[in-house]
Amino acid sequence: FNNSALQYLSISMFHVYTSEIDPDCFKGCPNLTKLDLIQSSIPTSDSKVQQLFSTLPSLHRLDLSLCGLRNISNRTFSSLTSLRTLILSNNRLSSIPDGAMDALSQLRELYLDGNQIAVVSDRTFSDALRRGLVYLDLSDNQLVCNCSMLWFRTWFVTQQPLFAGSRGSYLCANLIHTDMFNFPVSQQSCMFSRQVYVAMFAESSTVLFCLVAGLAIAVRRLRRVTRRVALRDLLNMRRLQHMINNDGEQVFDYDVFVSYAEEDGHWVRNYLMPEVEGCLGLRLCLHFRDFHPGRPILDNIEDCVERSQTMVVVFSPHFAASRWCQLELSLGLHHCMERGQDLLTIYLTDVPLHDLTTGMAAVLSSCTCLCWAEHGPEAATFRTSLRAALPVAQ
Repeated sequence: FNNSALQYLSISMFHVYTSEIDPDCFKGCPNLTKLDLIQSSIPTSDSKVQQLFSTLPSLHRLDLSLCGLRNISNRTFSSLTSLRTLILSNNRLSSIPDGAMDALSQLRELYLDGNQIAVVSDRTFSDALRRGLVYLDLSDNQLVCNCSMLWFRTWFVTQQPLFAGSRGSYLCANLIHTDMFNFPVSQQSCMFSRQVYVAMFAESSTVLFCLVAGLAIAVRRLRRVTRRVALRDLLNMRRLQHMINNDGEQVFDYDVFVSYAEEDGHWVRNYLMPEVEGCLGLRLCLHFRDFHPGRPILDNIEDCVERSQTMVVVFSPHFAASRWCQLELSLGLHHCMERGQDLLTIYLTDVPLHDLTTGMAAVLSSCTCLCWAEHGPEAATFRTSLRAALPVAQ
């Protein structure tokens, strides 16, 4: 249509002649003021629709009824700054983007009836556009009557002349036999619902965050423990393989693991070490000497108990008060049961009954103990019994 004098053009039902209107077909019609494209095959691409109208700065009236439009954007009609009447009736529009009509500063009549629009937000039409409109038709859409449409109900009630003459009805799509202006929702109930929703969302978010954080911490700890256990099992396997000689017999790095309280260390150094290592030639495992620096205490205890042929525990009030001694006692009992050995117990000083731990009480009630004596016949008896109970040096 290369005619600069053309002011009115109607090419309704254009799909009969061609599959789609050429986006450049109106380039030669800069003075066109009225354009009817009813039931025509306009381009489906939004950029092509924008191109189709980009050369019509003088257009006052545009009718796109029954054109199968599914969506529009903020740029679709941005070049039609002189447009006063826009008819988009009976298309397939499901929404109107916020600000899609803001560029149409001269718009006075807007027909959106017969589409599938569900919600019209209070940002869809700018304040300037609302003040300029003299007619708006949103009837026969799929309007959802809820809190988000309260503003529209208020606008309709206060600006009834604007909607007068609408060609259809304003029924709620989500409420049977209820129109947009009588649906049972109030501003107060919406405000309360919003506050409740915000409170519930905040509370649920906090709970969810705590759950996720707790789960993340648990997973991280589980991975750490799993790696540690796997590494320990691997080291134990290698160590056990190393502890088997060519004859298939187990070889130990230590003859005796000694579990005692630090406060009783003077007795261990001044008596037990000279007697057992000096006279009997046995190798003692002592925490102050044989634990690896920097290694976790629990790993040191487990490793040294495993590498020792037998175990001696030195009972005293200090032993009863030490949690590490109680842990060593528990591990020692476990290993002795696995190997079918007896746990050698030395009663260094009397322990009040109320200070005895469960493990110590179990040992005293089921095993014969050696009672330490420094002088007299009891000292000789202790020395003889100790030598008989310890393994023979290899």
